Formats: sequence, C-alpha cells, structure tokens
Amino acid sequence: MLPIQFVDEQDYEKLENGDVLVFESVRDKIQNDNEFEIGIKGKDEKIRVKHGLTSRHLDIILEGGVINWIKNKQQESGV
Repeated sequence: MLPIQFVDEQDYEKLENGDVLVFESVRDKIQNDNEFEIGIKGKDEKIRVKHGLTSRHLDIILEGGVINWIKNKQQESGV
C-alpha cells in the first residue's frame, strides 16, 4: 500500500463515490520524485499527489514489503 496525499485539497471535489484511481508506472514515479499524477478511470482528469516516504520506507515498498527487505539485507551482508 502506498501512502499518498493530494497536493491540492480541492482535487477531492473531482472524485465521486465509486471512482477508480489509475496509477501508471508508479514504481518509476516514486523513485524519481515525491510528486506525480494519477488519473481517474473514465474521466479526462489528472490529480497531483505526493508521498512523504523516507528513503528507507521507499526501499521497503520497492522490495515488496518489510519481510523481503530484511531478507535481502541479510543476503547482502552475508548473514
């Protein structure tokens, strides 16, 4: 799960109950910047969002979770 916030709180008004948010190339986007755009399925709207992840939290998410992250860290250190 990726914790995000809307950059502009007014964008909440663009959403209706049942809307589906569309994330494209999210792995690349979160690695390159703290802010990126997401879409709303079936609408020609984009919403700017941001994450406040530390580099450690970002590594954990990119590894697929804390268990994988710990396992890979142990393998790297030869434990």
